[in-house]
Amino acid sequence: MQTIIKNYKFIRLFINCQYIDYNHIYKDKRKRYNSENRCQPFGERIFLGDYYNTMKDKYNLITIGVNTMEQTSYNWGQKGHEFFMKQKDNIENRKFDYLLFLGDLAYELWDGEYQNSLNYFEKTAPYFGSIPQISTYGNHESGTGLEQYSYKFVDQYFKQPDFKIGQNRVFEFETQYAQFINFDCKTIWYDESQELQDQVTLKLEQQLILANRRREERPWIIVYSHYPIYYDDDEGKDFRRAKFKKIEDLFQKYKVDIYLSAHVHNYQRYLPLYNGIASQTDILEMDNGIKNYKNPKSTFYILDGSAGNSYFYITYAFDQRDILMSQDYSNPGASYLNIHNKTHISFEHFRFSNEQVTDKFWISKNYKSDQTYLILIIVSTCFIFIVLQIAIQKQKFDSIFSGCEIFGHRVTMGDYYVPDSSSNNMITIAANTKEECKNTVLIIKTYDQKVQQIKPYINNYISGEELTKGEIEYFAYSHFFNIPKKLVKEGDFFFYTIKNQDNLAQFYPEYEIQVPYKSVNKKQTYEQILVYGDYDANVQEFDNESKLNLGQFGHEYFMNLYESNMDTRPWLLFLGDMGYDMISEGYVRSEKFLKKVQPYYGSFVQLNAYGNHESGYKFEEKEYSYVDKLFKMPDFHKRHNMDFAFDSMYAQFINFNGRQMSYNYDIELQIQELEILEQNLILAEQRRYLKPWIIVFSHFPIYFQEKKENLEDSLQGLVTQFEFLLKKYKVDLYISAHVHSYQRFHPVYNGNLGKFEQKAFGSSFKYINPDSTVHFIEGISGQSHYILNYIPIEREILAYTSLQIGGGQLTIYNKTHLNYQHISFKNGEILDDFWIEKQVIPMGPRSLFKIIGGVLFLVAILMTGYFYILRNNTQTDAIKTHISVKNNSKQQDQSDNQDNQDNYEHEIELSENSKRDQKQLIVA
Repeated sequence: MQTIIKNYKFIRLFINCQYIDYNHIYKDKRKRYNSENRCQPFGERIFLGDYYNTMKDKYNLITIGVNTMEQTSYNWGQKGHEFFMKQKDNIENRKFDYLLFLGDLAYELWDGEYQNSLNYFEKTAPYFGSIPQISTYGNHESGTGLEQYSYKFVDQYFKQPDFKIGQNRVFEFETQYAQFINFDCKTIWYDESQELQDQVTLKLEQQLILANRRREERPWIIVYSHYPIYYDDDEGKDFRRAKFKKIEDLFQKYKVDIYLSAHVHNYQRYLPLYNGIASQTDILEMDNGIKNYKNPKSTFYILDGSAGNSYFYITYAFDQRDILMSQDYSNPGASYLNIHNKTHISFEHFRFSNEQVTDKFWISKNYKSDQTYLILIIVSTCFIFIVLQIAIQKQKFDSIFSGCEIFGHRVTMGDYYVPDSSSNNMITIAANTKEECKNTVLIIKTYDQKVQQIKPYINNYISGEELTKGEIEYFAYSHFFNIPKKLVKEGDFFFYTIKNQDNLAQFYPEYEIQVPYKSVNKKQTYEQILVYGDYDANVQEFDNESKLNLGQFGHEYFMNLYESNMDTRPWLLFLGDMGYDMISEGYVRSEKFLKKVQPYYGSFVQLNAYGNHESGYKFEEKEYSYVDKLFKMPDFHKRHNMDFAFDSMYAQFINFNGRQMSYNYDIELQIQELEILEQNLILAEQRRYLKPWIIVFSHFPIYFQEKKENLEDSLQGLVTQFEFLLKKYKVDLYISAHVHSYQRFHPVYNGNLGKFEQKAFGSSFKYINPDSTVHFIEGISGQSHYILNYIPIEREILAYTSLQIGGGQLTIYNKTHLNYQHISFKNGEILDDFWIEKQVIPMGPRSLFKIIGGVLFLVAILMTGYFYILRNNTQTDAIKTHISVKNNSKQQDQSDNQDNQDNYEHEIELSENSKRDQKQLIVA
């Protein structure tokens, strides 16, 4: 023992004398344990003293969970016993300096009138007598009702640091770089009196306050106990963890680095957690593949209860969550905790049988001494005056333009796509600012390098107080820009940027868009639409509410689309319920959502249906008043984003809101919705020879299957008339969401299977000429509320269901063939695949009458034009003849005048000649 004593100061060495007053321990009077050799020493063990310090530069600990050395049917403890027996003779070369025991000794120490404790300490004496240890108490040291006071017996066997005050249960000790706090939370685990729980919580906070004051010298804070906060087995972990909410809050507040525990008989290691959610942590992978968690924001929870026990062993894993990083549930073992310095800790779990390491990781964090902080303060002070002057000059600029950060880019189809529209508005682009920012402009650049600056045609002022009658205070502006037909045409790609001309120093992202085709063309012979619904983009990633983190898969899927190079771009069809809810947190949730989805909402044209989570609930005086200020769907000035219609290459899409009907609200509004729908369907049926596919989309389904309820059974009122319209006007697809799953129904009407021919087509199949509508639900794109646990296929109308997070790809190849695939957002796997094939529908009598009338009208116009031109030509010829005769007469007169002039001149010449001849004759 001399070697150990030299290496440690103030080490207590206990050599037990076999005498304990058991009458004092038992509630009832029992026979005192007798022994012939009452003072024969046994059970040697070493503990750290009240003042603990070591001369070693590196401090290493080993954590051990529940342990027994009995020979049992499980024989788990024998492996640990053999391991420690190897270590006792190799003190200088072993990997640890002392033991940290996490509770539950011997199962149970008092069995056989305490004979079990005698056997236990005698067997463990070789190594417990040579290796210092620190212990915490578990439920199997408490006495289990036999002792008048819990832990009375083990208190006589163990003396931990500060025993006089803590009585082995509430104490702390220090190493060179770390502070360890023993936390006896039995009162919380077993839900004892609130007074005792409050006392334990208060004591822990006092210890943590003191530890933080000493953190400059010893920056690592490690709390250990027998009872876990995070664990996974079949005992109702969520219920128990809720009781530790105050403790977890203290860990977060005082930045506890590690919480060590046992009790559950296996090994489990979790990510840094707070409130069940993994915190942001930089994870670096070292050369050997081991992970280094850098500057974690929350506590690591490690459960090490596998050192060997005689009760039972968990041989299966329960927890499949992403927060559980490692587990070993079939082998006894322990762990090395290596505290290297003030900035680095390493941890590794190994098995007793072969010392194989099953889990290893590092924790590193920044450390700055007082001297470092002092230097930083001095250096910072040198620049205060300069920085202050710059800040003063910049303050005015920032005060003006801080609210002009542009965010939430989003793109929708313009009125050009409205059926029979003469509008030149091809695309509508919108973005938000917190202030009015009047000089916000959109700059568009086409592939032929034409650059055009466009001013917003609408600057929507968003007032939360106005929308909610003073319930919510919120202000923002939405800026809308129209891209006219003179700048872009169908199928064009172009780039755009939204800038504030008064703040050109800000970074403005540039996005690329393809204008969707409305007309059939040779460049792109088919069209693709991505369909998804019930989606929050994991905007609540670090909020307490979101425990599912389902939206992250969809977000990553769309980001991959955004970052990929595509010759053609699909457009998006969103089926409602975005952000969950946009009005939450005083409308701030909507800002989080719009900022996160901006890369793909700003790059793909999208059409939206409204769900119940866009309605505003009771906060907004008028339903959908807030999202109406965020989005402008086609034909907005008439429909206000509801019950609108638009065209694609081969299809006519009709939006049906359906909220009034789904919740059986105002009957007059339900009738009004149906009237608008029928007007759209009448027009679609008349134009079917041009675009034969009619697709109705809404947030609310008619049919869905859940474990206990069918929607068609719960919906009353006018649903029958609604489905009758789908049948009457031969709607091909009805697409919806709302139910958090994917479900596809065969062609169905009035709850009965429709008529259709079904044929295998590769790995999928076809519906050929169905006489009823195919319904499917795409409501599992990622949300934070709940997910269905089970969907039975109990009726012949239900074809396929899935609970995998995903969306759909609708491909319309031509006027006769349509394909739909439900795709997993996690791995891109195609989960469901079907086709619809139908004959081209000939023109109806109304359409034929319209065409004949149009042709006759055109012929009449042409004939009128012909006769008008002919009449004009006749009049022109007469005028020309009259002018010609008049010109000829004038020319004749001019000719006669010329002849007379010539004769007159000739006569004068003859007269002159005659006079000259006479004069010559006289002279002669």
